[in-house]
Amino acid sequence: MGYCKECSYCGANLDPGEHCDCQEKKAEDRKTPVKIVYQPKEKSNVS
Repeated sequence: MGYCKECSYCGANLDPGEHCDCQEKKAEDRKTPVKIVYQPKEKSNVS
Protein backbone atom coordinates (compact mmCIF):
# COMPACT_ATOMS: atom_id res chain seq x y z
CA MET A 1 0.00 0.00 0.00
CA GLY A 2 1.46 3.34 -1.06
CA TYR A 3 1.52 6.61 0.73
CA CYS A 4 0.32 9.72 -1.07
CA LYS A 5 -0.03 13.32 -0.05
CA GLU A 6 -2.71 15.77 -1.19
CA CYS A 7 -2.03 19.39 -2.16
CA SER A 8 -3.91 21.64 0.24
CA TYR A 9 -4.49 24.23 -2.51
CA CYS A 10 -5.67 22.26 -5.56
CA GLY A 11 -6.29 18.76 -4.19
CA ALA A 12 -3.81 17.01 -6.48
CA ASN A 13 -2.53 13.60 -5.35
CA LEU A 14 1.24 13.77 -4.91
CA ASP A 15 3.83 11.02 -4.63
CA PRO A 16 6.14 10.97 -1.60
CA GLY A 17 8.68 13.78 -2.01
CA GLU A 18 6.78 15.38 -4.89
CA HIS A 19 5.83 19.05 -4.63
CA CYS A 20 2.83 20.57 -6.37
CA ASP A 21 3.53 23.49 -8.69
CA CYS A 22 -0.02 24.86 -8.77
CA GLN A 23 0.98 27.99 -6.82
CA GLU A 24 3.98 28.58 -9.10
CA LYS A 25 1.69 28.43 -12.15
CA LYS A 26 -0.66 30.99 -10.58
CA ALA A 27 2.27 33.32 -9.88
CA GLU A 28 3.41 32.92 -13.49
CA ASP A 29 -0.07 33.84 -14.74
CA ARG A 30 -0.04 37.02 -12.65
CA LYS A 31 3.21 38.11 -14.33
CA THR A 32 1.63 37.98 -17.78
CA PRO A 33 0.48 41.49 -18.75
CA VAL A 34 -3.14 41.98 -19.69
CA LYS A 35 -3.87 44.00 -22.80
CA ILE A 36 -6.90 46.26 -22.50
CA VAL A 37 -8.46 47.35 -25.77
CA TYR A 38 -10.93 50.21 -26.01
CA GLN A 39 -13.66 49.78 -28.57
CA PRO A 40 -16.02 52.77 -28.84
CA LYS A 41 -19.69 52.04 -29.35
CA GLU A 42 -21.08 52.59 -32.80
CA LYS A 43 -23.11 55.74 -33.13
CA SER A 44 -26.63 55.23 -34.39
CA ASN A 45 -28.29 57.84 -36.56
CA VAL A 46 -31.75 57.34 -35.07
CA SER A 47 -33.60 60.60 -34.43
